[in-house]
Amino acid sequence: MGRKKYSFECKQQVVHHYLNSDDGAKKQPGCLASTTVQSGAGLNTGTVNGVNDFTIPTRAYSTEFKESVVRWMQEHNPSSRKAATKFCIAVACTVSKWERLYREGGIIALRD
Repeated sequence: MGRKKYSFECKQQVVHHYLNSDDGAKKQPGCLASTTVQSGAGLNTGTVNGVNDFTIPTRAYSTEFKESVVRWMQEHNPSSRKAATKFCIAVACTVSKWERLYREGGIIALRD
């Protein structure tokens, strides 16, 4: 079973609720789970762009870019989520994967 796709309007509504209410990230009926809102809207990273963070496109990254992200992570020791936000990478697990590959096989492992 595939992941459920949510409309931009639904995401916008939930992020607005999260940012402007006292009940925090409680699940909205028929809409996004709180963890989706927190990670998708950058709410755990301190760099909140709200619904704009839901629109980061996925793309192919060069080996050099991947290495620069991993080296930045080694120097600053952030979470993969914070690194993904800083470098406008759509999914934090992508950064985690790069970090693991680099650790196991160096720059060669980051090549597509």
